[in-house]
Amino acid sequence: DGKSDIEAYTTVDENPHEVNPESGVIVSANYRPQNPEYAHFNGYWQPGERYFRIEQLLKSKEKWSVEDMKGIQLDNFVPTAAKIREHLLPGLDQSKLTEFEKMVLAEYQTWDGHAHKDSVGASIYYMFNRFLAVNAFEDELGKEDYEKLDRTVLPIYAFHKLVLNLNHSFWDNVKTDHVENGKDIILYSFKESVQFLKENLGERIARWKWGRLHQAKYVHPLGKVKPLNLVYNIGPVPANGGRTTINKMGFSKSKTDFTITSAPATRRIIDMADTQNSLGIVPTGNSGNPFSEHFSDQLKLYHNGNYRLQDMNWDRIRHHSKLLFKRN
Repeated sequence: DGKSDIEAYTTVDENPHEVNPESGVIVSANYRPQNPEYAHFNGYWQPGERYFRIEQLLKSKEKWSVEDMKGIQLDNFVPTAAKIREHLLPGLDQSKLTEFEKMVLAEYQTWDGHAHKDSVGASIYYMFNRFLAVNAFEDELGKEDYEKLDRTVLPIYAFHKLVLNLNHSFWDNVKTDHVENGKDIILYSFKESVQFLKENLGERIARWKWGRLHQAKYVHPLGKVKPLNLVYNIGPVPANGGRTTINKMGFSKSKTDFTITSAPATRRIIDMADTQNSLGIVPTGNSGNPFSEHFSDQLKLYHNGNYRLQDMNWDRIRHHSKLLFKRN
């Protein structure tokens, strides 16, 4: 209809930007800038959950310590989880659940919305959503095209809209001879997710911890060939977080394998009043040499939410002679 046609090209100065805002805060998280002057901008933005969660936390008080900022960077709260659960549960006919499925549902209902690696509720939430999305979209698109779409952010937006309308036509499975609605697919998907978790994580629901599904593997190009994987690859290690948490640990939306595919390449906190004692951490280590002690010595620190001193004090640095090259 022409509404999405390109109208003009903007200059660099016209692109969304902020310089010293009155709030003292600049939030990005790959989401659309919320400044009124950029409200007309359309774009291929990431979902806004992280943006609004960061904004919410930063508005809660004016003064922040380094420890406070650690808490924000490591925040594992899933902002839209409660809303999704609120719209799905009324559509789930509990009279058609087994006693075991009802116990799983109770875990889901009482989940606090945090994607900690020890959380059972997070495993149920993400697995349930995965089966829901696949059952809603894959029949129309086909497996190959759905997996292509999965590599974009579009399924997240589409899924959130679909959950709000249980009579939407996309709920219908076009491969059957009758018309399904949202309630049919919700029940079917919940049963599928419970069965999958039971078969892969065992019959003890308490052992369905998120970290058993959600793991970080750092695969070196040479490590893709066995037995070099034993030398070059790092992990797997259980991980906190999810796709839309501030502590962003992304994974495929179409697969039952929640191995992390995207994550913070570094975390860094700089106190502008004391820059010489800044903090930082990387997922593996500073060295690319697998035989170095620094190849993976930050792995556990990173995934346990710890930080290291990012030393900017030259007097101290000179005492670490291993880190410096001698000048002629």
